[in-house]
Amino acid sequence: MSNSTTIHLPTTATSVFPESFYIITITIFAVLLLPTFYIWRCHGRPGILPYSNVYAICAVHIAGGALSIAAVNNSGLEIGAAVLNSMAISPLLLAALGVLHEARKARNLTLNNTREWRMVAGYHALVLVAIILFIIGIVDVMNGKTTAQKSGLIKGGLALLVISYFILMVWALSSIKTPGRPAVSTFQEGTKLLYAAVLAMPFIGVRLIYGILSFLLTNPHFSRSLLVKVTLSLIPEVVATALFVVAGFATKDMWKGLKAPKNVEAGYSFEMRA
Repeated sequence: MSNSTTIHLPTTATSVFPESFYIITITIFAVLLLPTFYIWRCHGRPGILPYSNVYAICAVHIAGGALSIAAVNNSGLEIGAAVLNSMAISPLLLAALGVLHEARKARNLTLNNTREWRMVAGYHALVLVAIILFIIGIVDVMNGKTTAQKSGLIKGGLALLVISYFILMVWALSSIKTPGRPAVSTFQEGTKLLYAAVLAMPFIGVRLIYGILSFLLTNPHFSRSLLVKVTLSLIPEVVATALFVVAGFATKDMWKGLKAPKNVEAGYSFEMRA
């Protein structure tokens, strides 16, 4: 692979960042991964949507970091490392959506499930299309067919991710309005999850801006700066993920006093236990 190709795909891992950076990244997300299994188990079916994506965030960073280290001595792994390191924003958005979705239902048990799930499915489809365009564009750049600055697929994927971010931001902020306090214990816990989703949005936004600038700026110094990478990429992702983990742990018992009928999808319609 030529040096010019590497420059045009700034987020590819090889010798751009030191090995210690990837080791630290792997360690941090391994630590965040461990309580995720416990939180997922405690939340049960309502926790599938948020905490499967928190798991995905950690797994992507661990695998991406490992491939980045290995790619230094094996150029054949560069595409895999580049793809994994570039797609972390998608599970981050979906995890925020999952936390928001669980929060909305916990705060209002009479929420329209059908409409809510249609909105969730539509959002997933939007993010999925964005990441598919993005990955195809990255592969084209890695194969020397174009540059990141000229790739319509990468620009299209980034545009859809920006749209996804603002949709989620509006959705989260509009959910802060109290829907009328229901006489159930899950309202307060749901509010904690809601605040976690809202607080995570600025950090996700910073990470998204970093990704856009890294791919579209022609000056390689920005994307090759370790300080910029840590402050605008690693720290925002760690903070957002930690918010989800902490909020999940703080609300781990929220569904224990309730049960879900077997014929209800994903455990979001509940009745009080006798």
